[in-house]
Amino acid sequence: MKELQRVIQDAKQHIGYQEDGFKWGKKAQSAYKEYMKLWSDAEGIIRSSTKFHNKITNELEDKISIIGNAAEDIGVNPSSIAEYKNALKLLGEIRDNNGALLDWQKELNKIK
Repeated sequence: MKELQRVIQDAKQHIGYQEDGFKWGKKAQSAYKEYMKLWSDAEGIIRSSTKFHNKITNELEDKISIIGNAAEDIGVNPSSIAEYKNALKLLGEIRDNNGALLDWQKELNKIK
């Protein structure tokens, strides 16, 4: 009889472990789904940003060149024009950010 009681106790303990396994398995599944959603969102945003990067970079470079040349033609230092200086600053920031963003994309691809 004692042997049966011990086995019953072990069986109850085992069922507790199984229930914990279900609970933690569901938590892991939920966390994985959330992770994959975050990964997908990040990848989509990075991809969109990279596409827009090329467009805006080309536009900024074109406008900077036009304004710079026009300013020099009339004897004005382009750097004395606030919008010109701002455009150069933004272009540099966009390029820096794009490089960092591409590094993030590589890291995300490693952990997928």
